[in-house]
Amino acid sequence: TQGHNMWNSDLILRKEPFGGCVSTMEAVAHSLRILEPTPFAVEIEQRLLSVLRAMVAFQSHNLKPMNPRPRLHKKGH
Repeated sequence: TQGHNMWNSDLILRKEPFGGCVSTMEAVAHSLRILEPTPFAVEIEQRLLSVLRAMVAFQSHNLKPMNPRPRLHKKGH
């Protein structure tokens, strides 16, 4: 099953398990904008997402490349 939503994830370090998945922080930012419709809702959403983007950028510049983990297969498949 694939997840579906109206947003695309901005994360580049981890691949989402299914298309349409977003991180918890992205989900919270988007949800707050919808559930708390204040004059500042869009600004708050953008600030939360900018913090997430900054963290991802920092990690992408400072983490050492890793070899992907091998996939495990069930018996008979």
